[in-house]
Amino acid sequence: MLGGGPAVSYLRDIKERKESKVIFCGFLIEDTPGRNLIQTKIFKNAEEEFNVHCDLHQFELSAHTDRRGLFEIVKRTNPKQIICVHGDNCKKFAAELEEHFGIEAFAPKNGEVVKV
Repeated sequence: MLGGGPAVSYLRDIKERKESKVIFCGFLIEDTPGRNLIQTKIFKNAEEEFNVHCDLHQFELSAHTDRRGLFEIVKRTNPKQIICVHGDNCKKFAAELEEHFGIEAFAPKNGEVVKV
């Protein structure tokens, strides 16, 4: 949401480049620097304020989906391998993916190193 960090530095570097694009891929909370930038093309935080002349876009993508949504992603992307790393039933879900799609899927143990 452009509250700080490296993204602000990158924005400062490209703010005059009309051929550049800034793309937000999630929800922007009201009264945050990112939301205000999308609405006004002005970046403003406690330390600085400047106009941004590059192309700005927001896509409200969710980082969360249900089992059906995950299956749809696998169907559309047709990966060779799936590593399940988040959720309460990763091992069971990996087995379901293998059975349904015939794709190698597994859930590493916490701390296990996986080479891809």
